[in-house]
Amino acid sequence: MEIALLAPIIIGLGILGGFIFNAKLIQSQNKQIEQTVNNQYDETLRKSMSDLYEVYRTDFNVETKAECELLATRILDILAVLAKLNNKGIIDDDLLEFVEFDLEIAKGIMKWYDKEGLGKKYSPSSSAKIWSNLTIYFKKHKVKICKDAALPDCIRNYNDLK
Repeated sequence: MEIALLAPIIIGLGILGGFIFNAKLIQSQNKQIEQTVNNQYDETLRKSMSDLYEVYRTDFNVETKAECELLATRILDILAVLAKLNNKGIIDDDLLEFVEFDLEIAKGIMKWYDKEGLGKKYSPSSSAKIWSNLTIYFKKHKVKICKDAALPDCIRNYNDLK
């Protein structure tokens, strides 16, 4: 009689133990997934900063207007990716402090882009529409525009290029 009562209790405890084990396993896997995602965004930020550095390095080798326009577009594209991740709440404002000055430069580049009519040349819209993620980020964070002296050399000397 005692064995008949103990068997269901032991089975029940085994099932309960299995549920607890699976719950802990799922919790551990969720933490690993979250860490992997965070590492991915950290890597995106590091790669973007490296890309920005490389783009700025090529500023001194720009000889034509087309190369200058490509450099400006590349800077805006890189920063637009980061702005989109921030706008969606994927990366924190704190992380973008590392590129805060670059974002001010991006705002200056967008102003220059419109002044030169490049939006009409490449796309039938303004820079604010082309890089809407930057526009949203600028409004949300009240980003100031850089001084003209902070713009890449090729942009400041755009009219002197071939």
